[in-house]
Order: sequence, then structure tokens, then C-alpha cells
Amino acid sequence: MLSRYQQKSDRKQFTSETQMTKAKEYIAAGYSIKAAAQFVGACEATLRKRLKERTISLNLGRFKSSFSEDEETLIKLIKIIDDTFYGVSRKQLMAIVYRYAEHNNIFHNFNNEKKIVGEKWIRDFLVKYRLTLQRTEKFSGSVLKFNKVQFNKFHNNLKKILEENPELNASRIYNMDESNISTIFKLPKTVSSKCKHLESKVVSLNRIQSLTAVCCLSAAGYYVPPALIFPKKMYKPEFCKSAPQNTLGMASDCGSMNSELFVSWLKHFTKYVTVSQDRPVLLILDNHISHCSLSAINYCQENGIILLCLPPYASYKLQPLEIACFGSLKKFMTEECDRLISQHSDRSITICQVGEIFRTAYHKTISIDKAINAFRDTGIFPQSPSVFREEDFTPVSFTKRQLAKHPEDNGLQRAFAVESFFCNGGSVVATQRAFRARFEIPPHRLVPGRNSILSWVNSFQECGSVAKPRNGRQRNSRTPEAVERVRQSILLAIKENRCLTVRQLVENLGIPKTTLSRILVEDLGITRVCPKKSISEALKQNGKDFQNEVTKDALESNQKDSECHTASCEPPVECSGTTIHSSCNGAPSSPNQTEINSCEDIEIKTDVYADETMIDDSRVQGFKRELEADKILGSADDNGKLMYLIQWKGTDAVDMVSASEANAKCPQIVIRFYEDRITWKRTKNKIVVDEFS
Repeated sequence: MLSRYQQKSDRKQFTSETQMTKAKEYIAAGYSIKAAAQFVGACEATLRKRLKERTISLNLGRFKSSFSEDEETLIKLIKIIDDTFYGVSRKQLMAIVYRYAEHNNIFHNFNNEKKIVGEKWIRDFLVKYRLTLQRTEKFSGSVLKFNKVQFNKFHNNLKKILEENPELNASRIYNMDESNISTIFKLPKTVSSKCKHLESKVVSLNRIQSLTAVCCLSAAGYYVPPALIFPKKMYKPEFCKSAPQNTLGMASDCGSMNSELFVSWLKHFTKYVTVSQDRPVLLILDNHISHCSLSAINYCQENGIILLCLPPYASYKLQPLEIACFGSLKKFMTEECDRLISQHSDRSITICQVGEIFRTAYHKTISIDKAINAFRDTGIFPQSPSVFREEDFTPVSFTKRQLAKHPEDNGLQRAFAVESFFCNGGSVVATQRAFRARFEIPPHRLVPGRNSILSWVNSFQECGSVAKPRNGRQRNSRTPEAVERVRQSILLAIKENRCLTVRQLVENLGIPKTTLSRILVEDLGITRVCPKKSISEALKQNGKDFQNEVTKDALESNQKDSECHTASCEPPVECSGTTIHSSCNGAPSSPNQTEINSCEDIEIKTDVYADETMIDDSRVQGFKRELEADKILGSADDNGKLMYLIQWKGTDAVDMVSASEANAKCPQIVIRFYEDRITWKRTKNKIVVDEFS
């Protein structure tokens, strides 16, 4: 991904063998290295360096990354992860991009120690592909349990997968989950009298160690051999010596699942389950961070494993293993642990004995009927979302607000509120009702209050805008409105045949001198104007648009005033400083051409053809034309009074109309004009926040 830095030097142009060959031939002809560098268009220092090293640099800078070629594929992968695992955090995204580059052998300069990409790279990546980071709404744990919104989303995804893959039956749908197992088990309660002293039992002579058991079952009752993860640096075969047959033994620092071990388990899964691209398998699992890895997703796509993630905080309701296996498994393990302690009271349970305890409890737990009933009770297979009643979702019914559709920014809300206020005769209550219906806001959500609506209306009536006022001075006054004001001032000066200095423009328009100079040169195509020279001498040859506009305006003035064809204008008044003026002497040579002569008799001729239908009667302007307004082209400040440049329907005529008059007669067109020009400043964390005031 490219950086925002713009290269200022031209050294990168010297990167071909052809340039090097021409430079050598030029030097061999007797010219100097400096002359050869100018001839081939390269830097002299670069040419000397390349001649000394006898090499050609194929790229500019230290790094040449080809990552941009695979960004489209990366975007598709990120969207798949987002849909499968209910969102991706910024830190997870940074790790996913790094793993993607490593997996595809893409050259990069990311952090190899932390194995993540840089903050600047990920920020530019989000901006380029219009991705945002939205802060998750905060709720308590009891509220988030078994959310109906996420429950419906899960069943919609399940339904879509089953429709796209009709070959998925009970034997092709699996559920996988992990459960924590400790070397110290909870002892069962014993019956005794109230006054009797409780007996003590030795549980462990060592520190507590936690293991992880990984189980998997299908909707047809088939159980994949389990896996045990031990809290060790290295795995030893004696750990699973007495475990169930074909048990996969693994080791990690904390005894829990991670991304690498999950890929190892997927390989163990494909070893005992027939799966391919032609015969896919659906694997249902929770959204643990270890499951969200690039290597695991790539492995599943290559081997025909379809991943479906359960909603967050809903495993105790939707996880078949939680219902059919883990509860009974821990109960039987506790009984087996109590039996071993009773037989050997002077010994503690070690990590090597866990496999034997797990085998006995696992064989008592697994049952075909339990697996089939678990999938049916959770509504996964056969799919039946109606297995849960509405009472199960009552505590979290208000989280439906996630389904409410909101506009992209508050500018649309404000504009609609102002328009609805005028349409409803100034009723705030009617405006609030229309606002709630327009943006589909649920009854429990708040709508803009009375003070907010009235403040937006007052702001619209005063300045013709509902946008928030910008604090501080204006950073850049070179706006389209400012360019149009300068253009109109120059055209007016030419029409009235008077001189106009840059100083006068600065004082009259309130535009800084540097900004005015850039408008004249870059926007209007006028070169730097010297003293005692007219604007006709300052116009560039390539500034055809402005030349045509000046000539056309002068032609219309000549056609309206017949005396102007024979009378000569007075000579310009000498002014100190930079002067912008125009004088017209003589009549045009033809009806289709107009001559604008300066005091040095410099003549500019253009082939602008005047159309009589375009000539407008200046005595009738604004809404006195009795025409319907089409759109607003721009706005200007006339001595502190806001003016709009309005174009009328059915004609090309335009007029400057005051904002107060336009707000009263065509408020919807004014609102549309500001909606197209509203800009919003992005927050630092790029958080989408809905606020009304």
C-alpha cells in the first residue's frame, strides 16, 4: 500500500538501460557528465553513481512492496471473517494482515517481533477501502445473554448455507467446542448429621494445573476422537497413555487453545471425517479468538470445511456439546476422581493420571441419542428457530435498536427536521412524529427535542444553513463561492469600464491577498498583472473559458447599448499598485466578434458567437420573473448579506437573490444545496456516534 508522501525529486526517472546507453554514448562523444545528465533528463549525482557502480536501480527507496496487488483478495477475506465471527477488532485485523503477507510470501517491512502491521499502514488501509471502526455498544453480561438479534442472524446464515449446499445432512453437520479441566476436582457432597465434623481428603500435593478438552460430535451421533491440551512447553506421549483411543495430545504454555493448535485440530478432524470440495462439511463453533485466524480459514476453504460461528454469549443455549456432553463429562470425572482419592488417600492426582480419568468419564458420557437430541433441542438440525419462545428473549428485547436504520450523518436529520417544521405549520410535535417515522426510530429511542429543532430552524432562517458552525478562523478561503465573487467583480469592472486594483479586490471581498493571487492565476487563468496593464494583457492564451466569458459579456453590453459601438471609452485612470482594467475603443469588426483593446492597443479576438435567446432583460430579476427556481449554483456575501445564485427552470438565466427571500419561497432547494455541500470531520478513533445536537 502506498504512502501519502509525494515524491518531489525526479531521480526515479533514471531507471532504464536505454537512458544509461544514451548517457554513455553522449559521454563517449566528448561531452561532460553534466551535459549527458541534462541530455537524458537525469540527476548528475545519480548518473555519476550509476557509472561508478555500473548498475541500474529498478526501484526508488529502500522497500518495494507488491502488497497492493493482493489487497482486493485481502478485503474479501476480511469481510468473510467479519461475517463469520461477528466482527474483527483493530488488533485482530493487524495480525490477520501480517499472517496474510507471510502466508503468500509477500515482501513487507512489518514488525516481525510483534507479528503485526503498523498503525499508519492499517489507518491508510481503512481509509482507502472505506472501512470504519465502530465501538461496540456496552451492556451487562446478563443483558447480552441469548440476544434475539444475533439469534436471528445465526439462523439466517444457517439457512443460507443449507440452501446453497443441499448435500449437507445430519452426518455432515458437526459441532466443536473446548472445555476446561483441572487436576483438582470438586468433591461430591456426603450425607451426615449436623454436629458431625466434616472429613478431609487429599486432593493435590502440587499446584493446580488446567487442561483443555476438545470434543466434536455430529447431528447423526458420530463422535470425533477428542483432543487434550496440556499446560507444558513440550508434549510427551505418556500424557495420553491412558486416554481414549486416537486422542490427539497437544501442549501450550497455559493449557488452552491457540491459533496454531486449532489448525492442528482441523487436520485431526479431516483425518477421521471424509471431507472434500465435492463433499463439504459444516462445522459449528463459537467465536473464540483462536478460531479467527488466517491459516485456519485458508485450510477450511481448501478442504471443503464450512465454518459457522455461534452468536456471542449464547453457547449455553445453542451449543449442542454444552447440552449433551460437558455437563455429564465433568460430573463423571468428579466421581472417578473421588474414587481414586478414596483408594489412595496418600496420593494426589497428577497430570499423567488425567488421561485415565478422562477416558472413563468420556465413555460414560458419549451417546448417540444425546447427540441427536442436542441438535434437535437447539434448533440447528432439523433447523427450527421456533424451539425458543418469546419469553426467552424478553430480558433483551430492547436490543432491537440495532436493526434501526439511521442516515449516514446528522446533516440529513437536521435538514429533514427543518423541512418538516415548515411543512407542518411550525408544530414541534408533528415534526418529531415525522422524524421518528422517516428514520424508523423505535418508540424507546429518543428523537430531537424542542430546543434542538427550534435552534436548527433559527440557524436556517439566519444564515440559510443547518450545519454546525465551525469554530475558529476559516482555514482556507479559496472556495468556489470566493472564485465566483472574484470573477463577477472583474466582469463588472469591465462592463462599467473602470479600473480595478488587487488592493481594491482584497478590501471589497475580504479575501487575503495570497488567496486572491492563487484564484487569479490558478482558477481564472490570469497571469501576474503588472501596473498600468489591462486585464486583456493578463489573460492567458489557454484561459479560453474566462476569455470567452469576458468577450461574451462585452458583446451583450454592446448589443444593448448601440451608442457604445461608435463612442470610445475614456482612458483608464492611473492608479498606484497593481491595476486591473479594460477599455474598448471602436466597434466590433463583425457581429460575431468583439475587440477589447488596452491602453497599449493590444487586441484579443475570440470566436464567441452570441445567441439572442441568451440575452436577458436586466430590468426584471429574481422572483419578479415569475419563474420557478431550478437549483442554486453558489452563494456569495454582499456587504454582509448572504446571496444565492439561482438558475430558473426552462431558461439559462441566473440571478443573485437574497437568502431571506430564497428561504421563504424555495426552502427545499436551499436545503438540497447545503446537503450536497455538508462535510463532516472524522473523529480520532473513527467512531460512528449518533447525536442530535
